[in-house]
Amino acid sequence: MVQSIRKFVRPQASPSSTSTSQKSLQVQIQEARDYARMITEISGVSSPEAAVAWDIVEELMAARADQKLKVKNTFEDYCTAYPEAPEARMYEI
Repeated sequence: MVQSIRKFVRPQASPSSTSTSQKSLQVQIQEARDYARMITEISGVSSPEAAVAWDIVEELMAARADQKLKVKNTFEDYCTAYPEAPEARMYEI
């Protein structure tokens, strides 16, 4: 049981390859979700195995959400590189 769950817990790729790692993360989420559904059908909704399987799905989804938050656009990169530029100034209203 533990070995079959471990296949869903893999180290993530470096942040520099976000589109590739995000796609593979999406595939991991789908595989983990399918596995969790299967375990839930076999073991029952309140079984510890089902709880662990759904916890893995939740953790993978949180990792995907965290990756989306870390992605910067080119304007943010510019503002970080040139904080003195007029475009990079933050004004309090």
